[in-house]
Amino acid sequence: RRRPQHDMASLELARVDLGGLPASDDEDNGHREMARAARRKMEERQLAKLDKRKKAREEKLAEKAVHFTRDGKAIATKNIKNKRLRHTVEEHAEFQKNAAESAARAAILLTEQQGFIEAEDPMERTYKLSQKKLRKMVDLNSAAKQLDLVLEDFSPYRVAWSRNGRHLVMGGRKGHLSVIDALRNRPTCEVQVQETVRDVTFLHNQSMFAAVQKKYVFIYDDNGAEVHRLRSHVQPERLEFLPYHFLLATVGRGGWLKYQDTSTGELVAEHRTKLGPCSVMTQNPTNAIICLGHGNGTVTMWSPSVNKPLVNMFCHGSSVGAIAVSRNGNELITTGRDGKLSIWDVRTYKRLHSYYTTRPPQSIDVSQTGLLAVTCGYRVQIWKDALRTKAQSPYMVHERPGDDIASVAFRPYEDVLGLGHSSGVETILVPGAGLANYDAFEANPFESTRQRRETVVHSLLEKLQPDMITLDPTAIGGVDSAPLAVQKSEREAEHEERVAKEKNRMRGRNRIGKRIKRKHRNIMTEAREKQREQNERERKERLENAGEVAKKIEEAAPVFRRFAKRQLSGNF
Repeated sequence: RRRPQHDMASLELARVDLGGLPASDDEDNGHREMARAARRKMEERQLAKLDKRKKAREEKLAEKAVHFTRDGKAIATKNIKNKRLRHTVEEHAEFQKNAAESAARAAILLTEQQGFIEAEDPMERTYKLSQKKLRKMVDLNSAAKQLDLVLEDFSPYRVAWSRNGRHLVMGGRKGHLSVIDALRNRPTCEVQVQETVRDVTFLHNQSMFAAVQKKYVFIYDDNGAEVHRLRSHVQPERLEFLPYHFLLATVGRGGWLKYQDTSTGELVAEHRTKLGPCSVMTQNPTNAIICLGHGNGTVTMWSPSVNKPLVNMFCHGSSVGAIAVSRNGNELITTGRDGKLSIWDVRTYKRLHSYYTTRPPQSIDVSQTGLLAVTCGYRVQIWKDALRTKAQSPYMVHERPGDDIASVAFRPYEDVLGLGHSSGVETILVPGAGLANYDAFEANPFESTRQRRETVVHSLLEKLQPDMITLDPTAIGGVDSAPLAVQKSEREAEHEERVAKEKNRMRGRNRIGKRIKRKHRNIMTEAREKQREQNERERKERLENAGEVAKKIEEAAPVFRRFAKRQLSGNF
């Protein structure tokens, strides 16, 4: 370790006395000891400062790591008798701890923060700021993100963004499909399918997108060429793509919810909702649960591994118009045809608060920072802090007189909101809507072709199975800490319940006894032969008795012959 310069200077001063004469050996040794002591004290102070900084850094790191740690009680490994299992559980816990610390270290380096519009005067209102005034206040790059595409011949439009926010896909009701590179503001492909388009969305990246057309779902590549036609999805209305499972979910007029694996082309599951036609659908980004809104005012939550809804919530007295889920998956936003907007807590399934709109909302969306966009006819309102608390006034308002806004979608990692309306497509600026820092391994807006290919390969290798979609994603990978006797009794109870259900399942001609009898019908035994002879004797006796009755009727008086059965002749 290098000596500080001031220590060397103090040592040189110690060699000379106040009179300038050279010091004796004893005095020189004393000054050296004093210099060493001073140097040791200075090193101790520096080490104390370093320890203090290290301790503060560890406390800050632990505070950040809490946000990346899974919720739940830690597993007591001392109670595990199997050494190999105990070692595996300890390694898994250590891996989770290191992963949380690594994520916390990376989060500390992200110093960028999103900015919102703030009023200088208490009497000012941020929703009175128009896009025209906002364009003059921002820089040129931000101002270039405002687009207004007039496409009245093919409207109204549905819009959707890619996962990294780089590309925008829009589908016109009258058959117009287009993909735009939002970073350079230029179209990458454009196609006219010449039939109705109801909804559009990107798949795993911008190289493929799906469109709901008149009868089937079609998949196109980045050049606009048709790649697949999903004939099993008949008359769909809405579609959602689950990126971590590579599943394309659709729902339509028939009331069927279907899951298609886009990596293998297999139809994973199809569930009948039994609630009529459905045109309202969204996904929960935390657990990949599909939420459907129905005409009777209920919202159902579905998983591909269960053929009935996991949750059935009655939300509105009228039909559900639109639904959305917050980024953390804790809040569910629903709108009804009666103009009521409700915020629900998904953890307790209770209503937090409600809002009333001037017109029934057609589309809603939640940004990455919790901003809520609601369309009401020609007006779109953006609400800030409206999920956890009840806001008194909107954050921003944008109006298009004479147009009907049909679709809204926030752009990821950007302060931009996309609108699809009856005159075309528009993008507006919403300060504070996007995350200021992005994870390049998750979604990189500036990725190259090679990086995109590697991302697809890694995504396929890390693909999750459909059976892992549950309401509680933390339940996967956990350990059942119940005693062995309790687990055994639970398994026995499940087995007995399954056996009882299997016994009571068959009724009528398809029950197990009837099926066994049908299999042994052609096997001739002694008892069956005796039964057959007895049936033949009884048949002959019935015929003889019928002949005698007919003979008696012929011999009876003519007045009683009219009660006898007559045979139809050939002449009518």
